Amino acid sequence: MNALSNSLETKAGFSKRTVSMLKALSFNDPKKLYQLSGMVFKAKNVVKKQARNVINSQLALSFEINNRYENMAVDIQRIVMTANRSKRSNVEGYIFSSLVNYFQEAVNDYCIHDVQSVIG
Repeated sequence: MNALSNSLETKAGFSKRTVSMLKALSFNDPKKLYQLSGMVFKAKNVVKKQARNVINSQLALSFEINNRYENMAVDIQRIVMTANRSKRSNVEGYIFSSLVNYFQEAVNDYCIHDVQSVIG
């Protein structure tokens, strides 16, 4: 569990707060943590492919550069809690599609801000 947590911080760029939230949402089960963090990466990769022709999309997807990810722990918690609370038939599908939407919004917000700062 500690090795995976450390890897999420050092190699993936997650904040300590986000890793702590993922661990809590996984009930400190390494398999669940691996599965949940894998969904985050897969959703991010889907958006990366969608935005490959968008200028600065790679910067927008960077956890270290885009300040939209400062509250990622809270956002992921909201997504997972909503999925589990609403008794959906496909909880993982809901979480994944919500994460895709989350990353799409992050790219759009970053790129809009970037364009406005160049124009203004």
